[in-house]
Amino acid sequence: MHSIILAALGAAMISARSMYGNNVHGKNLHLCQGDCDRSSDCRGNLVCNQRNGNEATPGCGGRGKASWDYCVLPNTNRLTNINVSGKNLGKCQGDCDSNRDCAKGLRCAQRNGYSRIPHCHGRGEKDWDYCVPTKSTLKAAYIRRMRAHRARVARARRAAHLRRMRAHRARLAHAKRVKAHRARVLAAKRRAHARRVAHAKRVRAIRAARARALAAKRRAAHLRKLAAQRKARYLHAKRLAHAKRMKAIQKAKRAKAAKLAKRRAYLARLRAHRARLAAAKKARYYKALRARQARARAARAHALRRARAIRAKAHRARVLAAKRRAHARRVAHAKRVRAIRAARALAAKRRAAHARRIKSISA
Repeated sequence: MHSIILAALGAAMISARSMYGNNVHGKNLHLCQGDCDRSSDCRGNLVCNQRNGNEATPGCGGRGKASWDYCVLPNTNRLTNINVSGKNLGKCQGDCDSNRDCAKGLRCAQRNGYSRIPHCHGRGEKDWDYCVPTKSTLKAAYIRRMRAHRARVARARRAAHLRRMRAHRARLAHAKRVKAHRARVLAAKRRAHARRVAHAKRVRAIRAARARALAAKRRAAHLRKLAAQRKARYLHAKRLAHAKRMKAIQKAKRAKAAKLAKRRAYLARLRAHRARLAAAKKARYYKALRARQARARAARAHALRRARAIRAKAHRARVLAAKRRAHARRVAHAKRVRAIRAARALAAKRRAAHARRIKSISA
C-alpha cells in the first residue's frame, strides 16, 4: 500500500513539474501546480504555499516561475507559507498570530527572524509564525506509536515461534532422510572399496610394466646425457681458452692505454707546474712593486709628519714667548697699580691727619 501511494505521489509530482505555471490566479489546481493566491484555489485538501523569488516548494521539484505560488500537501514537516494571518492552519503552516489560527491539537510557535521552529525543518518567511503540535498531541502520537510497536513485536514473536516449529519439524524429517542416505552411502562405499581393491591390483601390474620400460628409457637417457656432458666440457674448455686469449689482449690494451694516460697526466702536471711558477714569479714581482710603493708612501708621510712637527714646535715656542711677554706686562702693570694705590692711601692718610689737626686747632 505504501509503495502504491509513493508511486501515485511520484507520478503526480512528475506531471505537476511539467505543468508548473499553468495559469496566473488558477483555480482547482493539482499538486505542485500554480499560480494560486489562497488555499481555496487548490484541489481537495491541498494548500497554497506562498514564496518569494525561486524559493524551494516543499514536496515538489524544479524551480517554477519566480514569485509564483504552488499547491502542496498539508501537514508536512517542512515550513509551508500559506497566508499572512491564516486560519485553521495545519502542522508547520503559517503565518499564525495565536493558537486559534491553528487546527485542533496544534499551537502557534512565535519566532523572530529565521529562528528554528520545533518539529519542523526549512527556513520559511522572516518573522512568520508557524503551527506546531502541542505536548498532548505529541504524547498521544507517542502512545499510538508505542502501541503499534508492541503489536508489531507480538506479531513478530508469534511468527518467529511458528518458524521455529516448522524448522524443528523440518530438522526431524531431514534427520530421517540423512539416516537413510547414510545407509545407502555406506553400501555404496563398500561396493566402491571392492572396486578400488580390484583396480589397485590392475594398477600395480600396469605400474610394474611401466617401471621396467621407464628404467630402459632412463638408461638410454643417461648415456645420451653422458655424451652431451663430454661435448659440453670440450666446448667449455674451448670457450675458456678463447676467453683467456681475449683477456690477455684486453690487458695489453689497458696497459698501453694506462701508459698513454700516465704520459698525458705527466705533461698536464708539467704544464700546470710551469704555469704555477710563472704565476708565482709574477706575484713576487707585483708584491715587491707594492712594497716599494708602500715604502715610498711611508717615507713621504714621515717627511710630512716631521715638517708638521717642526712647524708645530716653532708655533708652540712663539706662543710661549708671547705668553711670557704678556705675563711680564701684567706683572709690571700690577706693580704700577699697587704703587698708585699706595700713594693714594698715603695721601688719604695725610689729608685725614691734616683734617684732625685743623679740627683740634679749631676746638
